[in-house]
Amino acid sequence: MSVRDHHGQRSAGVSARGSDQTNRVRHAFLQALEAYAGLLGRREVEAAWEAPSLLEGYSVAGLAGHAFNTAEAIERYLQAPVPTQVTGPAAAYYGQPPSNPATAATQVGIIERGRMRGAEGPTVLRRDAVALVQRLTAQLASAPPDRVVAVMGGTALRLDDYLETRLVELVVHGDDLAASVEIPSELPAEAVELVINHLLAVARFRHGDLAVVRAFARRERDTSNALRVF
Repeated sequence: MSVRDHHGQRSAGVSARGSDQTNRVRHAFLQALEAYAGLLGRREVEAAWEAPSLLEGYSVAGLAGHAFNTAEAIERYLQAPVPTQVTGPAAAYYGQPPSNPATAATQVGIIERGRMRGAEGPTVLRRDAVALVQRLTAQLASAPPDRVVAVMGGTALRLDDYLETRLVELVVHGDDLAASVEIPSELPAEAVELVINHLLAVARFRHGDLAVVRAFARRERDTSNALRVF
């Protein structure tokens, strides 16, 4: 059967697949947030709290605070009015090259907000992360599959597309945090898979498919470093 039947309605199979993907993204996000909360409870993280992290410009505390802030934003956006503007593609959120001057200016504020959150200490931050998991479990369960949120800069995104970007933050910075204190990264496999898919979509959005093929198979013709998203 085609995607739409002769009455122009979407088939039940397509709706089911969309619902499955919604459940998968939300489940993976909550798993990743739980893993992050567990990481904050590691003695190695607490012992290195005031030390520099491996991410330039961040202490371990600031990096941990930043990762929490990226997840907490979801709750704030869910509590705001539902936007009416047309949503953009998920890959467009990270679609601007990192050298963009506006991105660089924004980064200063992001680092400072992470520092302020991290200053509360690992015990408080872990407590808040655990509580956030509990609250978002309920909020995401009740949010419809077509829910739209207005995110940073007023950009409208489907909730589940935005959750993919939050997965990127939790997985990438979870690995940064673990590497900074020299412990193994223990990241949920489903979350990692979704992050890989999302970052590949960003690379395709930014550079085009041919550039991505060359980056995979013909490094000598990869003139744009197409697989480097950040």
